[in-house]
Amino acid sequence: MWLTSGLLSKQRRRDQHLVRKIIDSGGLISGNSPWIVERIMEIYGAEATLLPHSIDTSDWALEPSSEEKDTWNNICMTHDLTEDEYVVTVGRASWVKGTWDTLSMLESTDFALVHVGGGDSADIKRLKSHATSLDVVYLPLPRLSQLEMLAVFRHARAMVSHARHEPMGLTPIEAHACGTPVIVVDEGGFRMTTKNGISGRLLSRDDAFSEWHAALDEAGDPDCRRTWSAAGRSRVEAIGMSPPDHARRIHDWLKPLLDATKPS
Repeated sequence: MWLTSGLLSKQRRRDQHLVRKIIDSGGLISGNSPWIVERIMEIYGAEATLLPHSIDTSDWALEPSSEEKDTWNNICMTHDLTEDEYVVTVGRASWVKGTWDTLSMLESTDFALVHVGGGDSADIKRLKSHATSLDVVYLPLPRLSQLEMLAVFRHARAMVSHARHEPMGLTPIEAHACGTPVIVVDEGGFRMTTKNGISGRLLSRDDAFSEWHAALDEAGDPDCRRTWSAAGRSRVEAIGMSPPDHARRIHDWLKPLLDATKPS
């Protein structure tokens, strides 16, 4: 432990030194969520500009196309999925993405976990063993096409995540766009795109599982789904995460720097 701590401390100092050099030379730094902007100030003592990711929500249509319906039927037959009887989580299996925690939360419920993102075979094996011990159905899916992702999201009870200190997180935005409820930990960048009780639920990692189960029950109400989804889409629009908004923000951010380099 002392060797690991020493090596990480050395790397941290090198990292901070490099960032200071960038700042002192007139470089600009951005963060993709208010939480990351705060962390940059905390770790590097540097001001950062908020620059959220961009997403084309037209890829996550609110109403399914005939092609998507056919895709969903194929998924159901291939993986034995049933609408509204599973939750979906996204991210490569790891401690950071909280896949193990999400499985644990589903104990004593009737929901399966569809895990998009895969992981090392050893990690997937451990997750399957953990799911079996909890009597929870666990379905890790390989890399999916956009249409397959959309179909899996749309028919889930909710998009759920226990990710630790997620910098921003695109999955809540994708869920908002296609009308899927969002239930995530009250941490990191999730706080920017999801408002508790308005566009989804933000729950403490330490909340009793009964609180998470109650949120899953809430997400099953059709009116709640519509309300959360509409509020989520409005939130994303207000942040300005469309490709044109993103391009405009980058232009405005870099313009002073570019102007300063022009010959007089």
